[in-house]
Amino acid sequence: MLHDRPVESLYSTDVVAWLGRERLTPGQEAWVALDARRLHWSLARYRRDGAGLARLEPPRVVEAAECGRLLAGQPVVLAVCDEAPGAVETHRVRTPRAADLFALRALAEGPGPAEPLYPMPAVERR
Repeated sequence: MLHDRPVESLYSTDVVAWLGRERLTPGQEAWVALDARRLHWSLARYRRDGAGLARLEPPRVVEAAECGRLLAGQPVVLAVCDEAPGAVETHRVRTPRAADLFALRALAEGPGPAEPLYPMPAVERR
């Protein structure tokens, strides 16, 4: 609870999928690909349901080569910037704004304890 309000959380990919949903026809599926840096990509899969959105696969971070294999031949990939490896067509969406978060309540996780999620693999320091 924060100021007597429950805390809900969203994945970054949820926000990008929501912003790009108008580029999809009802029932169409798409991947969201976000550059996670260090030659990794964050991927999640969604389907447009009417005016809404359903998350089919939660985000995971994969190396660029694996990203290319997963997206090979995929017709629609949504991203904020960059071309996703292996994608046939990448639709860029605008950078999300804070106000966009309020439209996404249906995809929010919670209410519950706020827990950070770090899907990027750890890097060994030498």
